[in-house]
Amino acid sequence: MARLGLLLAMRVSSSALGILFPSWAYSQQQGQPVGVLDNISDLGTDASIELFRKDFVGNSNGEEIKQYDPLFAGDLLVVRYMSVNLILCNQPRSYDYRQKAGPPLMIRACFVQDPPPSRATPQTGGQASVPMGLDRVYAIHKNAPPSGEFVQASETATTNLGDRMVEFAYGDSLERLADYFGVALEAVREQNGFAEGHAPTQGQIVRIPLVSTSKMNWPMHGETRQGDDPRAGLTFADAKGAAVWAASGGVVSDVIPKGQDRYVVEVDHINGYKSQYHGLDLPLLKQGDLVEDNSLLGKVGDEQFDFKVLQGEELVDPRRVLSAMP
Repeated sequence: MARLGLLLAMRVSSSALGILFPSWAYSQQQGQPVGVLDNISDLGTDASIELFRKDFVGNSNGEEIKQYDPLFAGDLLVVRYMSVNLILCNQPRSYDYRQKAGPPLMIRACFVQDPPPSRATPQTGGQASVPMGLDRVYAIHKNAPPSGEFVQASETATTNLGDRMVEFAYGDSLERLADYFGVALEAVREQNGFAEGHAPTQGQIVRIPLVSTSKMNWPMHGETRQGDDPRAGLTFADAKGAAVWAASGGVVSDVIPKGQDRYVVEVDHINGYKSQYHGLDLPLLKQGDLVEDNSLLGKVGDEQFDFKVLQGEELVDPRRVLSAMP
């Protein structure tokens, strides 16, 4: 019989979890449930499912988790030798863990879908600046560029270097960048220590704060276009060598080879949505790796980069769940 219970601080401390998972700060008191634990079944003799949850002041509580219990954004499930069925954001999700400990499942907030943006809306947001190169990102952080097919965060490079960044270009403005990424102008100023009225200079690095957990962050900055069917995704032009950030946290659900030295990285956001990143030539993470909101996923190998979003198994227009609609 599977053991259901709370993994206490004697196993992993709350402070350690806070370091490993910075966004793990939500609780039952901070929002409505995003789903339920629908069904579980054992796949081995040492099967277990354990819940990390913090209360409003950051302390671990003693609630047990059992079938049909609600799940909240920020909950962390550690599963061993079990098949787990969840209903998250009105979408069924299934996870099989046939090993001693799979990657923890962090329950994410449901993404809010806006009405489809007008196709007549001019795509002018932030086009003066070009996508940020991966090598440039690592150089800024005085970190050697990664090498090899897959690089683990614990090895030669880290994949979470903090904020996503833009190299300011002539003709840009902080207002346009804030609009592009869907964040408040004041938040951009605060993130960068800019006084009101300050205008960055050509080539200056501007750090972009994260958006609300109910929206996806933009995977990079640059000019975009869409085909006749917006569900087919967004294409970023002139993106060769650009750094690609995760749109939101989750788990790498697949890394798919596509042609010579090209890959599609898929991230399961554990809320009924997945995002796909097409055309990477240097994936930094492998299947099963944890992804944070600011994790770098890799570098674009060709002149264009395609970004797709799935709800369940159906493609949706990414602009409906991204933080802004340039």
